[in-house]
Amino acid sequence: MTSEIVFEYSQYEFENVEELSQMFELCFGYKPNPGYFQWKYLDNPAGKAIAFVAKHEGTIAGFYGVIPEWYWIADEKQTIYQSMDTMTHPDYQRKGLFGKLAKLTYEHIKQVNGSIHLIGFPGHTSYNGFVNRLDWEDIIQIKYRFVYRFWFGLRHLFTKFPPIKIVTTDRLDQDVSVYLDTKKNRALPIEKYIDGSILQWRILDHPIRKYKLAKILVHAQLVGIVAYEMMDNKLFILNLDVDVEILNSSHLGSLCNELLKIEKQANALYTFQPNQSSLDQAYKNNGFAVNPFKRGPFSYRTPFIVYGDKQINGIDWFDASNFNIQPVFRDF
Repeated sequence: MTSEIVFEYSQYEFENVEELSQMFELCFGYKPNPGYFQWKYLDNPAGKAIAFVAKHEGTIAGFYGVIPEWYWIADEKQTIYQSMDTMTHPDYQRKGLFGKLAKLTYEHIKQVNGSIHLIGFPGHTSYNGFVNRLDWEDIIQIKYRFVYRFWFGLRHLFTKFPPIKIVTTDRLDQDVSVYLDTKKNRALPIEKYIDGSILQWRILDHPIRKYKLAKILVHAQLVGIVAYEMMDNKLFILNLDVDVEILNSSHLGSLCNELLKIEKQANALYTFQPNQSSLDQAYKNNGFAVNPFKRGPFSYRTPFIVYGDKQINGIDWFDASNFNIQPVFRDF
């Protein structure tokens, strides 16, 4: 008769993040770059990750945690958390560790903060566990807006674009920091807070992704920034931060045109379909389409799920229309 396995549960202190790399390799079949977990779990300007582990005879059998993130919530800077890597050792799967560790994590956050608000972008294997077992709510299946270079060029064959200049940079300039610190206009009640420290950590110092940062200039004046990545000859717009009073269809078209000039190998541009109606319309007016089918280019839907208290600063946490959703939300 096989004896029941007894697990020891405890908060993880991140004293040896290398053991997480080994765990990750066991779970997913490849080992992340050296320094990835140090960067993700410990270097985050918003704070250290919060995680719990289950151990059996000294071996980590399961790991679950969240990373803190700063957001603007109704014009107030506030900390929320994003659910991140869920790992269960192959020898200990189907023993309820994911649910147990998640609940321990949530209870800890509630005890420390008095409230809890989480976001997540689950993969296929974890989606059911979050939504059907842990009471997360799927508030939107995010679509992608995309346009191919040929169609964009054909559509704008006779367009005279407004004078926008794009200047790529691999460092945090003083003028970028000033722009981020002094920007006042926000489109929707819940937006990701990005200052110089977050920009440096999240985009410029990423140990795996090769993000590029560009300053957006109009008449030599900085009016915004755009972060993007080239993947398989397609330009993925990670974050577009431009004053809402400046950005319209013509300026967005000019921006896309300049990006295509810089990235000559890009055969398409794409990003999350914005939840901000004016920005979404601007993309649409520039030929960015949405694939309505379940197959074909850019047909994948990214689930955006949330968990926690119903209200945050008087805002409905479960109403997708309150979120200014951009790809930078996700812990790529």
